[in-house]
Amino acid sequence: MPRACLSSTGTCDPELQPEEDAAELELELVDGCAHLDGVGGQESKRESTRRSGPSNPCKVTLRPATACAMSAIDMGGIALDTSVIVPALMSWHEHHASALPVVRDALTDEGGVILPMPALVDAYAVITRLPPPWRLRAADAHRLLAETLRGRAQVVGLEGDEAWDLLDDALGNAVSGGATYDAHIAACARKAGASHLATFNRRHFERLDLGSVDLLVPSGP
Repeated sequence: MPRACLSSTGTCDPELQPEEDAAELELELVDGCAHLDGVGGQESKRESTRRSGPSNPCKVTLRPATACAMSAIDMGGIALDTSVIVPALMSWHEHHASALPVVRDALTDEGGVILPMPALVDAYAVITRLPPPWRLRAADAHRLLAETLRGRAQVVGLEGDEAWDLLDDALGNAVSGGATYDAHIAACARKAGASHLATFNRRHFERLDLGSVDLLVPSGP
């Protein structure tokens, strides 16, 4: 199952505790372009703030991007893996600078964002189980995902016999264990007719049946 990679340089108030002292969110979407900043890290790029009372959160701010230039890749419907969703939303993450443009450009492209249901659910699980001080409260994680992607991305899941088809394909291709979660995400991307699946876990997906879906591994800025 895709997992987030924490940046060893990302810092925040050491007094923060999981859940009780999770992040407070300030979200702003402008012209479909979003930039997430905050949650610790270098002060030149991120802001860690104190407030009176027991919460003492790291502050997360969603700001407009300076530009919404499309990448050279024609994103005719790009599906997002958990490994891209999480760093795109977490500015302290080591892959944030690479993941954010992919999500931002997909949100402004005619093809739009395809959100495999298992990737969405897993992103919520990852964000709410990160070690302190990066963990968000459930309500804040829900708000962050919803205000960024709800109504702006096509959520696609498997239904009925499609779930059995997934397991049939997994058995036929010797896919088992954690790779089954990746196969589920790939199946949703295929069902939606995605042109690309954005992921940092290329090796996890290369052995799977992707159909006509191409893998897109975000590169550095």
